[in-house]
Amino acid sequence: QEEEEQEEDFSDFWWQRPRLYHMDQCQIPRRFLETHLDKPYLAKAIEGSFVKLRVATHHGNPIYRMCKVLALEVLAYPKTYAVGRNSWVRTKVGLLCGFGKSKQVFKIDRVSNHRFTTRELAQWKRQMKDDREPMLTPEECTDRLHTTTLLVLGAPITIEGLKQQ
Repeated sequence: QEEEEQEEDFSDFWWQRPRLYHMDQCQIPRRFLETHLDKPYLAKAIEGSFVKLRVATHHGNPIYRMCKVLALEVLAYPKTYAVGRNSWVRTKVGLLCGFGKSKQVFKIDRVSNHRFTTRELAQWKRQMKDDREPMLTPEECTDRLHTTTLLVLGAPITIEGLKQQ
């Protein structure tokens, strides 16, 4: 009977991972998107990462979801829009985000700079379990951080790029 109890504990461990610390490793804040928006490596750097996305408001309070970035997409809007508080950063690009099996394109200005909360992580885990989607492992979170870092640091430095900064 002790062996059966240990197996049950192991299945509970699967449900508990990843923890908030791990998800923070693969979170992309809006600040990062604003800074790297015009860089050619951005799509590869953020694909598979997570964002804290404002999906709605309720009685004036924003409602956030932890969503996986599936792709960077050019929006079908006729005009560019300002990203964040910096009105000089304008784009027609949006994020294809996933929450469980559902997918939708959002403007980048809906991404938050704040860290994930335990409630948002629990909602994401519950949705992944309900949709029978594979759960992310802590190792995959660390790998995602390393991939993003290497893509950003490994990007070639050009005179034009230095002049823009």
